[in-house]
Amino acid sequence: MRCVFLSDLHLKTAGDEACILFNKFCSHEVVKNATHIFLLGDIFDLLIGEHPEYFQKYDSFFKSMIELINNKQNVTYLEGNHDFHIQSAMKAYVDENSKNLSGFEYLTQGKVILLGESKYYICHGDEVDSENEAFKRWKKIYSSNKFAILINKILTFKFIEFLGSRVSQNSRKRGKKSFDFNKMKNKYINGAHKLILERGVDGIIGGHTHIQEDHTFEDGTRYFNCGHPLSHKNFLSFDGHHFSFISLEDS
Repeated sequence: MRCVFLSDLHLKTAGDEACILFNKFCSHEVVKNATHIFLLGDIFDLLIGEHPEYFQKYDSFFKSMIELINNKQNVTYLEGNHDFHIQSAMKAYVDENSKNLSGFEYLTQGKVILLGESKYYICHGDEVDSENEAFKRWKKIYSSNKFAILINKILTFKFIEFLGSRVSQNSRKRGKKSFDFNKMKNKYINGAHKLILERGVDGIIGGHTHIQEDHTFEDGTRYFNCGHPLSHKNFLSFDGHHFSFISLEDS
């Protein structure tokens, strides 16, 4: 398997910097030659509920994704905490527009894959923050069937967009005031090793924290975090033997 991994683009509008970066990602030679493309959540800043308006708003993104699938590549989309409860709509879109129906996979939670001779748990990445009780309570709420009914059947697309924008702004303001980079970096590394042991795998690949990581533990297990593409301008690649971060600056 030749794989590439990307997370946490937080695409907000068509044509914004994140959208341009995703187009660079899709056209990169390493990506075009990959057998598997993993989009590990928070690709969008807000994409919740089975609302068709998203496919119009992010037309460029979804057309680029379809091109990858039609190129007989396997694309896996894994939910984050900014993009969820859109499984049916996304699958229907791919079925309608793709010639390679078996080339798309939508995941609501992480799973174990085999890379070379090693087992890796791919996930959005919030699981490494196991001590964050407030987030775990919120995840339990937004992952529930009742919440899915609320955003799919009751709340409109426009109201979700308005509410999501307000919540996102407030969250970022609070985060900037309290974020201690070194403390959180060590916390996530420790959380990753705990998760590796719990899952019985050789490593973890995720995102969520926006802190890019390539960490090898004393027992040989590894933790990779895709980081924040808008800041780092790169993506994670596995060529069948080795991992590396590939720059998008020159693509």
